[in-house]
Amino acid sequence: MPTGLHGDTGAVMGAAINADVTATFVGRKAGLYLGAGPDNGGRLRYSALGLPASCSAGVQPVMRLVTPSLLGTGCRGARDSRTRATSAMCW
Repeated sequence: MPTGLHGDTGAVMGAAINADVTATFVGRKAGLYLGAGPDNGGRLRYSALGLPASCSAGVQPVMRLVTPSLLGTGCRGARDSRTRATSAMCW
C-alpha cells in the first residue's frame, strides 16, 4: 500500500504517496481498488508468492476482483487516471 492510504478503504489519511507502481503479496488489498487507491496506487503488481491453494482453503473473500473481460466490453470500474478503466471490486 502506498504510504498514507488506508488498506481497507483507500481513503487518504492526511497525505498519501502517489506511487508509480505498487506491489502487493498473498492477498489483494481492497484499498488499492477503492477510494483514492486507483489514483495513488499506480500500476499494480500482485504475487501469491507461490503459496499453495490449501493455505487459503476455507477463507471466504470479503470482496472479489471483477475485470472488464469478465463482464464484457463497455464495463467501467475502478479507474487508474493515468491509463484506463481497469477493474472493480464487488462485495
